[in-house]
Amino acid sequence: MPSSNRKTEIRIRDVERIAARADDSDTPALLACLRDPSSYVAKIAADALCDRAGRALAERLITEYEYFEFNGTRRDSGCYIRAALARLFTKLEYGPAREALKRGIRTVQIESVAGVPYDMAGQLRGECALGLAEMRDPQALRYIAPLLFDDGCNGIVKAAPVNAELRVIAARAIGRLGNPDGLAVLGIVLGFPDREKNSEVLCECMSAAMQLDAQAALPLVTAYIESGYRDLYAPAAIAIINSGITGAEDYIASAISTSRGDSLKAICLTLAAKRTASALDTLNELASSDSDEHRTASAYARAAVGC
Repeated sequence: MPSSNRKTEIRIRDVERIAARADDSDTPALLACLRDPSSYVAKIAADALCDRAGRALAERLITEYEYFEFNGTRRDSGCYIRAALARLFTKLEYGPAREALKRGIRTVQIESVAGVPYDMAGQLRGECALGLAEMRDPQALRYIAPLLFDDGCNGIVKAAPVNAELRVIAARAIGRLGNPDGLAVLGIVLGFPDREKNSEVLCECMSAAMQLDAQAALPLVTAYIESGYRDLYAPAAIAIINSGITGAEDYIASAISTSRGDSLKAICLTLAAKRTASALDTLNELASSDSDEHRTASAYARAAVGC
């Protein structure tokens, strides 16, 4: 008789084979695999369903989501299945799933990893944030905003901190939501950069802020160029360029003059990709600069984009 490990290996191979076929007739088998004793088997099935399921299946999957919510540490260790289902609801823009997403965005699931308590629901909260934003839920900002300050401890439950990816996703979700009120939340993060130590979070906040209201966000973003945050010159300049705001090249002039290496190339690439007359004029000026690095960066960007 095969050992339990051997049986699990067989089920993993079976579900991987089913997932690879991408045949709609396999949907019942994938649904059955969601409740497999192995969380790995269940995760493969959930990811496969996310890739192929249509709206006709979404109602059934809300029921599955609710099943995994109850006693989540046992039924969905790591929250992988619920995160995949949340991603599916977002992909389908399935409105009836909003309440499930609102519960998911507030889920905290503490599990022991090598003896250390971790909140394993970070990915789930992120997927739910993106879902509420894409569906333009009227209450989305109220649910998403706290994630910008989420370090994995949730202020109440103390566990090992998570990485900054969840806060990056929260900023991205606020930008996608398109609610101008989101600028107030992003402004709290951007206005106190020493409190947010992760540059990726600050970069995403800049991009989202300029996306929501470029004119209003401009002082928050240009402050990073004017105040000597050298590591953030390029992200600030790129956020300004991508916003399409009139006179963007003037606002980023000091960032261009002081940036070097990959940061300078990134700014030039963004200008080249815009292909506007003013952006190309800026690249032409750099091409005739006394600085070898500026000339090289301009030529590199033009060659890369083909302009």
